[in-house]
Amino acid sequence: MYHGFTDKKNQECIENYKGNHVNIELFKSQIKYITENYNVISLNKYIDFCNKGKKLPPKSIIITIDDGYKSNYTLAFPILRDLDIPATIFLTTDFIDNKKFIWVDRLEYAINNTNLTELKLKIGENELCFPLTTIQHKIFCDQYIRAKLKLMKDLYIEEVIQQIEDKLQCKIYETQNVPEIYNPLEWKEVSEIINSSKVNFGSHTHKHLILARYDNELIRKELLQSKNIIEKETGIKTRLFCYPNGALGDFNAKTKQILKESGYSCALTTVRGMNNKNSDLYELKRFAVDNTNFYSFVLTISGVKYFFSQMRDS
Repeated sequence: MYHGFTDKKNQECIENYKGNHVNIELFKSQIKYITENYNVISLNKYIDFCNKGKKLPPKSIIITIDDGYKSNYTLAFPILRDLDIPATIFLTTDFIDNKKFIWVDRLEYAINNTNLTELKLKIGENELCFPLTTIQHKIFCDQYIRAKLKLMKDLYIEEVIQQIEDKLQCKIYETQNVPEIYNPLEWKEVSEIINSSKVNFGSHTHKHLILARYDNELIRKELLQSKNIIEKETGIKTRLFCYPNGALGDFNAKTKQILKESGYSCALTTVRGMNNKNSDLYELKRFAVDNTNFYSFVLTISGVKYFFSQMRDS
């Protein structure tokens, strides 16, 4: 599971401090290692193998990329195209269609770029004050607020993010030069990717809502709106889905049933683990890839890190 990519190194700021946007040179080495040691298959091929009860190729691996950042096109796509590697990019269609920046990026941008030295904020009943004089202060502020807001409904999240942007006098929508790392794909780029490679596209909802928190009507609307937009823009049937956030509790039997009724063939989570031909196609597990070193990546995708973490937690 990837998100975005970057060609920047060693920045003196908190932009991409979590490492979700992988350095492109590291990505190249990861893809080279994968092609030499694994069978890279498409998500569609995996679904078809499972539905037909066929044996999977040994050491199969699937590459997925969430959200729909522009760097998927500018940095990752040329590598995947030139090596003829299949992958699936999951699009948050409001992000692509209307340039509605993802709230965690708006939060990170505001905290990173403000000229103020503190943030006073109310979340629920809690009056909070965060110093912002050092990079570590800013990282703690971002981590704390991000963790709190991920437990909230999206309408409340939007209110808090707007409040933070106002208080910090720093809004990504008002800057003339949005950092490349936060920008979305354009539909013409999506079309070029489809026409030039084995990379395909799936849905990540329309507004990046955590589905399990909403009623059936809104879940169905999110799933169908995103699906219809992607099919209209690409001309290709959309049957692949990826849960926003994707942790345990962010999906349930209700969301899985509505996904099936809406014409989706699978759904990917962020729950760590391996899959096989008997896995629940609407609860597929993944391993997240970040900007840590190459050897950490090797241990992650092999399942070794997961194995030892399970032993530690048992």
